[in-house]
Amino acid sequence: MSASISDAETPVSDLGLAWSADAGNFTGGGPSVTWTAPHDYATPTSLTLTLTVTERYNTTNSLGVPVTRENVVTKTRAVRLHNSAREVGDLALDFLAAFSKQLNPDYVLRNFTSDCDGTARERDDVIRQQRDHTMIAYTIGAPVVTVGFTGRCPFLSAFGDACAQIPATWTSIYKPTGNRGTVVGIDQVTAVLEDDRWWLCASNWNQTSSTFSTIVRFTR
Repeated sequence: MSASISDAETPVSDLGLAWSADAGNFTGGGPSVTWTAPHDYATPTSLTLTLTVTERYNTTNSLGVPVTRENVVTKTRAVRLHNSAREVGDLALDFLAAFSKQLNPDYVLRNFTSDCDGTARERDDVIRQQRDHTMIAYTIGAPVVTVGFTGRCPFLSAFGDACAQIPATWTSIYKPTGNRGTVVGIDQVTAVLEDDRWWLCASNWNQTSSTFSTIVRFTR
């Protein structure tokens, strides 16, 4: 980051420049520095970056005695800080936990944005899953999140600014037949950054194995 500084009497090189922030570290000096955000911080949040410019000059006081005086100018800039990987991962885990507990679909999807086509499809999947299955047990692994802002996630070329892949295992009873089985796979969740927060966009279930004795549609 850099600041444009000028002074009518004093060269910029002779001014005192002090950078500070609520958190994080600065490297470099002068009017151009690098600010590194804190790696472990409660987000999202706002932080203030501050530059204090001090001009020191020699003059005389009312008695004619030489003195050094200062002019100090302070400017601030507010920035929004996100730990995007953690925020997206937490949203994806919360979604899968609510899905696994077969909670009300509106609650399950409360962190999905209405601006994504995948949200409507996911609602249909949640309703169909609750209609056809009774959940007995589940395990959800740790999410692997990539934040690329490329507009697409690598799986299925799905739309998203961030992509999360979460291993999951579900054991359920298929209501139409009473058949009990376990499915294992990776749930692939996409997310977008809108209005200064992360929202989920779509969820795609990539099944790797199943113990159902008949073909059962397990939607995720």
